[in-house]
Amino acid sequence: MKRRIIVIIFIGILSGAAFYILKRPGTPQPEETTSAVAQVQVAQLQAREISQTITAYGVVEAAPKGAKTFSLGYDVIVKSVQVSVGSRVTRGDLIFEVTPTADAQILFDTATTDSELSDKAYISAKEKFTLHLATHQELLLAEQAARDAKTKLSNYLSRGMGTSRIIATEEGVITKLDWQQGATITAGMPLFLLTEASHLDAHLTIEASDTSVVKIGDAAILNSISRNQVDPITSEVSFVGSSVDLTTGAADVRIPLPKQSGWLPGEHVRAIIDVAKKTALAAPHAAVLPDDDQSIVYTVKDGKAVKHSVQLGLSGDDLVELVSKDVKSGDNIVVVGNYELQDGMAVEIITDKKTESSKAADGPTEKVEAKNP
Repeated sequence: MKRRIIVIIFIGILSGAAFYILKRPGTPQPEETTSAVAQVQVAQLQAREISQTITAYGVVEAAPKGAKTFSLGYDVIVKSVQVSVGSRVTRGDLIFEVTPTADAQILFDTATTDSELSDKAYISAKEKFTLHLATHQELLLAEQAARDAKTKLSNYLSRGMGTSRIIATEEGVITKLDWQQGATITAGMPLFLLTEASHLDAHLTIEASDTSVVKIGDAAILNSISRNQVDPITSEVSFVGSSVDLTTGAADVRIPLPKQSGWLPGEHVRAIIDVAKKTALAAPHAAVLPDDDQSIVYTVKDGKAVKHSVQLGLSGDDLVELVSKDVKSGDNIVVVGNYELQDGMAVEIITDKKTESSKAADGPTEKVEAKNP
């Protein structure tokens, strides 16, 4: 009996031990660790031409030597106006028909009469002097009076008195005309402004800070904002202002338009001015990242990302110059996916067929998409 109890207890102990072993949680197995792999797009570094440009906006207007203001030296009344602002005229075209005011007409008539009478008095004085009926002093006074009267009449005639037709003396476009039929125009007031079609400028404005880089002779490409169908024009900067507008804080720049360009005074234009150009080791702007107070780029070597600190040189619209001893021509620089990278991080380069087809024009590049592991 005692033996049976011992056997039963032993069997119970074995059963409990077996149950504990079978139900005990398994020992955790170490998980396989995976390192992050970033998919990136790269471009091959090489020496390329970089052009730094400035964009300026303005309007087409007469060059300083191509704008002429016409006025009269006597008071007139406008009888008729034959043109309007924007009219293109040629030499001899009628602009105005005018008539002198009553006071101006009296002055002209008086000057004409005085000149005629003075001439007759001078002729009479010469005859009397020949007959010894007049002194030499009287002859000189008569001659002086005739000359003064003729000078006065010539002055009135030079102002346009005696004619009612005001005609264009040059070919161009009427860019200012403020008078209507019946208006009275006093002496010296502008009648109209004529802009010669062969002397047009693009009058542009730039920031004051840009006056130090824009120079006379810089190449520029002009595009019309008002008319998209007009072909661009290539020209050069002819003037850079040395003062700044107090209201806008901008400085003036002038670029001449070629003769017979077909552009219109008052037309709005945009100019892209090349202010600097050089050949240097260049990378797309997307390749450069800010890092505290410096700029960095990543290249790919042996499947790993390599971080480089660089200095930036000349900057163009598409490219920026890299100055560094760590990067050189032929390196694969990361242009997409670089925001996710760390120095030494594993990367995978994925090539796109479209990029391959453009290598001949833009240099070897490989297009990929940034992707989280």
